Amino acid sequence: MKKRLEEGRGLRFWDELFAEIFIQADKIKMNVEKTPKGVRVTETSDDSTVVLLIQSHADVVSKFADHGFEEAHKNHQVPAAKAVAKSVKLEYPIIAKFGGVLPRPKAVDQPKSGSKVVFDTTADSKAGEVNKGLDRAARLLNLYGVAGLNAKDVRITVVLNGEATKAALGQKAYAERFQVETNPNLILIRELQKVGVEVVVCGQALHYKGFSDNEVAEKLAIVASALTAVINRQADGYSYVPVP
Repeated sequence: MKKRLEEGRGLRFWDELFAEIFIQADKIKMNVEKTPKGVRVTETSDDSTVVLLIQSHADVVSKFADHGFEEAHKNHQVPAAKAVAKSVKLEYPIIAKFGGVLPRPKAVDQPKSGSKVVFDTTADSKAGEVNKGLDRAARLLNLYGVAGLNAKDVRITVVLNGEATKAALGQKAYAERFQVETNPNLILIRELQKVGVEVVVCGQALHYKGFSDNEVAEKLAIVASALTAVINRQADGYSYVPVP
């Protein structure tokens, strides 16, 4: 973790707390001390709001130890979100308003032209909120943008299934089923499609969730199953990225 902070190499990008930790990495001092039983890690910051992040991160790590994978699959909120300093302005070079990124020109593992990725998206989202799998795709594109590349330099497929299936519903069906005015996912889906991202929904999941085909938003393809879509993309050389 110490090396990742120093090099700006984040992890658990979909977890809000971890994402914020790496945004504020330059404000965190980490000392690793060897002890007879292992190591003692001390994290400090001169910024009081970042101290809140450090404390929350420590609490989450303890939960990982106590609850294992059950906890690891969860998203963790940024503490006192309004109090956390947003001193670093995120950039949106390809997809505006979604998937903001922090430029890291000196970090290793920069985006490579010609990459292909399939996001196997099962993550749930509250009614009226954007699904994090779609936001993850926007973030990847914006990472390419801040690195001086274009949307055409990466091929992306987002497969909506499981709890993420509802993100594929049209405005009317979404509003009626979840008692909100609009499906915010459709705005992002359209923006992703404009730059060549393929967004599809699992035909099996639609059935299991009780959604009819005619409730799916226009211009959004229904695949036979998420399983076959993911397998087919992997056979075509796509990297697999789950978004649980």
